[in-house]
Amino acid sequence: MKLKTAAVRNGNHYVVNGQKIWISTAQVASKILLLARTTPIEEVKSRSDGLSLFYTTLDKTKVEVREIEKLGRAAVDSNQLFIDGLCVPVEDRIGAEGKGFQYILHGMNPERILIAAEAVGMGRAALKRAANYANERVVFDRPIGMNQAIQHRWRSAGSNWRPLRSRTRKRPGCTTRISRAARKRHAAKYCCAEGRFQGLRNRGADSRRHGLREGVSRRAACSGKPCCRALRRYHST
Repeated sequence: MKLKTAAVRNGNHYVVNGQKIWISTAQVASKILLLARTTPIEEVKSRSDGLSLFYTTLDKTKVEVREIEKLGRAAVDSNQLFIDGLCVPVEDRIGAEGKGFQYILHGMNPERILIAAEAVGMGRAALKRAANYANERVVFDRPIGMNQAIQHRWRSAGSNWRPLRSRTRKRPGCTTRISRAARKRHAAKYCCAEGRFQGLRNRGADSRRHGLREGVSRRAACSGKPCCRALRRYHST
């Protein structure tokens, strides 16, 4: 946690200087959620201490925004920020000074469940579209969905998505201790993301070379054994 962006208090406001990278939507945003060091790292016991969280106006007269060109995910811009003398009112600070990193973690942990639910939805949608395509695609006078090799993948995918969805819907960690809650959140996110990855990685397997065409089905098969082992391991915790 050698974060170098510093916020120095000056009366009823902070003066922020530093740099940030991989900041999303800064091209159009008018506000920014900013984590900055308010206590020098030499004066804290832990590197995660002394960081404060702010939600303030993104003043582009004080912040230079440079977009990062990417090969993918172009729908959301990613940026570098160069902050020079940005004034942040004290009332724009979230919570207590020096506790910003703890607040960030508080938001990141529930976000794992959100990502897990997203992965489940994408995987199920991919499976449905794969099934529809395989039933419509006719080769040698019969739908390719009648082939056992394809049906086996469907069964594997369907049987694996059910426990993944159940694990996500339990919202692990809402009432349990932090240590157990964290383990369950990590397991849910990992299992669902692994299932989505396996399914979308093999997309177009049923449609051969048609897999790269817009709108063609995606097969959502959770065939990764590490995913299933992790799910079983944490299911009983």
